[in-house]
Amino acid sequence: MYESDIAMGVDAGMIEALGMFFWIITVVTYVYFAYTQFLCAKKCGNESNAYLAFIPIANIVLLCQMAGKPMWWCLLLLVPFVNVVIYTMMWIEIAKKCGHGGIWGFLVIVPFINFFAMGILAWGKGHGAAAPPPAYAPAPEQQQPHQPVG
Repeated sequence: MYESDIAMGVDAGMIEALGMFFWIITVVTYVYFAYTQFLCAKKCGNESNAYLAFIPIANIVLLCQMAGKPMWWCLLLLVPFVNVVIYTMMWIEIAKKCGHGGIWGFLVIVPFINFFAMGILAWGKGHGAAAPPPAYAPAPEQQQPHQPVG
């Protein structure tokens, strides 16, 4: 009377394996983005609370701190359509603080390209806001006053 999944050619184990595959991909993606935000936070000078990148809602607060924006901007991230603009503005500021061009911050919102953009912001050769100043600065050479000979 009723056809079973096996009779229809669908194996329940295959569906479970596919679900597990997508679950693993989701977790790996989350850990990657959290870790890159963690590294960007360290570059922006937020070493003391960079661990917030791994906590789901707290990473938004960290994002505001990294961009140097007031905390009420977190509320703007809850408004549809406005959140895309605010998120982009924040990541452009973060990219600049990490020593890269603002375009890398913009690319963070583009699907699939954001994997590369976040990696470049985290591991790229940008100087970062937390880069220490040089240990010494050579003094400019001063000319000795010319003394007449003779």
